[in-house]
Amino acid sequence: MSGIAHAGSGGNEKARVRALKMNAIQLRIANCYSRRPDSLNTVYIEKTNSFTPEEARIINNEIVVFKIND
Repeated sequence: MSGIAHAGSGGNEKARVRALKMNAIQLRIANCYSRRPDSLNTVYIEKTNSFTPEEARIINNEIVVFKIND
């Protein structure tokens, strides 16, 4: 996933974002948002056929990304 991922319309803080390869520039869940560091240059990210499923959710008013099935 790249670009912007937005979940939790109407302020739903229980919403989650799941992706096989989380690479979003910005994640938004309800009224929280998080940005990828500007120093990360996606042009040079190594392309691979392996994926690590991840889930982003709100914990203590912050977006936290977890690996799924780890």
